[in-house]
Formats: sequence, C-alpha cells, structure tokens
Amino acid sequence: MATGKPKDSADASLPFAALQLLAPPVRLVSAALWTVMKQEGRGAVRRGGGVCDSSL
Repeated sequence: MATGKPKDSADASLPFAALQLLAPPVRLVSAALWTVMKQEGRGAVRRGGGVCDSSL
C-alpha cells in the first residue's frame, strides 16, 4: 500500500543525467538509419530482392 503523495507528471520525467546517457546511443542509431536510407536510394539495399518480393 503506497502512503506517499501522488506523483505528478513532472516527477515521472527523467533526470538530466539519464538523458545525457541516452543521447549517444540515440545519435548512433539515427546515424545508422540515415546511412541505410541514403544507400537505399542508390539501390544497395534492394540488391537481394528477397525483402521487396511481394509474391507468396
């Protein structure tokens, strides 16, 4: 049974130190996705043909 005061939405937010720890992995993933999207425009991803094949 919780006897503490109810939490506001401000209490549920992440502290600044936690956000600093999350920033590098988010930047790494976004850079990887950006690279894949740029390569997809040149046809490098479609070379296999298995992913885009719609016939079953």
